[in-house]
Amino acid sequence: CSIICLIVMMTAGALIPSVDQLLGQSVKPWDIALLHTCFNIVATVTLMPATKLLVKLVEGLVKDKGTPHQQDKIPMLDERLLRSPSVAVSESFNLSKEMCREAHEIIQEAIVLFENYDAAMEENVLWMEDRLDDYEDQLGTYLVKLSSQALSNDDSQVVAKILHAIGDFERLGDHACNLADVARERHNKKIVFSPQAQQELKVLTDALQEILTLTACAYDSNDAEVAAKVEPLEQVIDGLISKIRANHIRRLQKGSCTIEGGVILAD
Repeated sequence: CSIICLIVMMTAGALIPSVDQLLGQSVKPWDIALLHTCFNIVATVTLMPATKLLVKLVEGLVKDKGTPHQQDKIPMLDERLLRSPSVAVSESFNLSKEMCREAHEIIQEAIVLFENYDAAMEENVLWMEDRLDDYEDQLGTYLVKLSSQALSNDDSQVVAKILHAIGDFERLGDHACNLADVARERHNKKIVFSPQAQQELKVLTDALQEILTLTACAYDSNDAEVAAKVEPLEQVIDGLISKIRANHIRRLQKGSCTIEGGVILAD
């Protein structure tokens, strides 16, 4: 645009004496402002028809540095906050709640994957597990540094709570990967469960979804009443698993279930 405007001005100056005289005069502040405004208007009008071409040009010059997953980094905690321990504790807790939500999400996705296997979804589960590992590494390192600061008793308890929690959240990622492995094996071997086994698994996964939701809600809101509902449901889940195993053994004895399918069910 600058070159085009320069060519137009020089050509006009050469052909039109009045323009040449105008260009030779001293420039006042308002002349600069007017010229700058006119230049921007001309540049905008000139480039508008070439918008799509410019987008393609930029995409060609600026190469993609990775997949959206690779570019999606977890939030970082500012080490300058260590000078204000209470603020740093609060921000650490907020980040741990983000980790909690992602741990909840990865288990939900793994359950769906087990019911309806999809290679792209499995890849996403593995990516999310790596992300949970990064959360634990970065948040854990930050909390260790924070522990060396002068903390109140309440803040010290919160830091200890977060350190325990992030380990649990990371393990949920490991469980999700185990489920993904089983889902792939079931898909590849074309193993189909009996209607009874499918119904039992549906009851179990529904209970798991409920306990995960309760746990995430309790942690996010720091609600002791909601947290108190988790352990009784965990006892129910233990009972469901014992019942499913006993029913599976009976089906094996009757020959209505394969050993290979039973291994997948047990996993």
